[in-house]
Amino acid sequence: MQNVLSLPLPAAAPSRLSPVEVWQKLLSYLLQRHYGLELNDTPFCDDIVIQEHINAGVTLADAVNFLVEKYELVRIDRRGFSGQEPSPYLRAIDILRARQATGLLRCRRNLSAHLILRTAFPYSIPDLSSLLTPGIMRLPSPAGVFAFIRTKIMQTKAELLTDHNELICSTNIERIVTGRNAALKQIEAVIHQLEEISCLTSSIGGNTAEHWAMRQGRAFDCWLMQSMDKSLPVIARNIDRSIWRDLMLKSGMLSLMDAEARNQWAKDLDEGDLPAISKANILSTFEQLHHNKQEVFERGIINVFKGLSWDYKTNNPCYFGKRIIVNSLVKYDKWGFSLNWGWRRDQLADLERMLYLLDGKTIPDNRHDVSIRFMDFVRDNPHQQVFEDELFTIRYFQKGSGHITFKRLDLVEKMNDIVAKHFPGMLPAK
Repeated sequence: MQNVLSLPLPAAAPSRLSPVEVWQKLLSYLLQRHYGLELNDTPFCDDIVIQEHINAGVTLADAVNFLVEKYELVRIDRRGFSGQEPSPYLRAIDILRARQATGLLRCRRNLSAHLILRTAFPYSIPDLSSLLTPGIMRLPSPAGVFAFIRTKIMQTKAELLTDHNELICSTNIERIVTGRNAALKQIEAVIHQLEEISCLTSSIGGNTAEHWAMRQGRAFDCWLMQSMDKSLPVIARNIDRSIWRDLMLKSGMLSLMDAEARNQWAKDLDEGDLPAISKANILSTFEQLHHNKQEVFERGIINVFKGLSWDYKTNNPCYFGKRIIVNSLVKYDKWGFSLNWGWRRDQLADLERMLYLLDGKTIPDNRHDVSIRFMDFVRDNPHQQVFEDELFTIRYFQKGSGHITFKRLDLVEKMNDIVAKHFPGMLPAK
């Protein structure tokens, strides 16, 4: 695919455009340059349709989704054009939807260019306001808008890229650190103010905040009611823990880990020595994770392999075969079959996750992974014994074992390459 930054800029147009024209040009520019979607001379939709969208106050994400659904530019099933490789355009839609969910500004007639840009690009309001004529807030020329976008795209550099689905940008890191520090300052001010109020009420016989501000039976269980030196470090740690958890989730690093590694990470997060949220700590932590991501991923496959039982002849202790057998996958009683929860369930989900990563596909949400689909099937068909899925066929038996047959032998071969890397000499030379 041609580098989107090498595409020519749109030709300049009259300096004053209607909101409809701005939408039309910005959408065309955004889709062609930033998301690599080739366009022809046919407009995406007529001016009336765009004006209706503007009047309804829709976001740019709404507009992009409307164009996709109306003109079937690409199927939103993460398979890209005509079921081929995932396209940058699909990632763009995901990003736009995520930003839409955070409640970003909506488009209005007199500020269309300003707010469209604000929705599409996470730059500050002062930067965007500089594009508009001071005082009367008129729309800028397309050349000015496009030049601004091009400059910002060139300047915005992803500090870390996990090669998965998300990237952590320097602008986002700065926003997180700034927001965290501002929140702690406000919390500190609240604690000081509560202390002053407590002193006042105590001096008139009304007792302290620990008594009059708490529900009966719950006294002294709020950190805001404790002294500053005791409460603020704990509050900061709790906030930092939540931020680290959110960063790990959005970075895609958790998806590379097997269940055991994720559990260990969660334990370290709750009990370990947690670094404070700062730009330096975030960058150093994720640089280290990025450096070790291949090792983390391979360890997940090895843990799945080592978790197999060698009591079954079908399970080869040297490599993954076309079929593997796992025990304690299901249980059977007078009501029929049901799925066992615990490490077997995690192992099945890990196996699917690794295969998806090896195939370069987006990993299903954990609410819809193979273990959930398998559980739903068993629940709805308690007396069936064969489950068909995209990557597996699972035949299960009353004694609890499950025979998992792989449908993609090319992916099995990739897993065996990793097994051979960690256990040299186990696989014969090709």
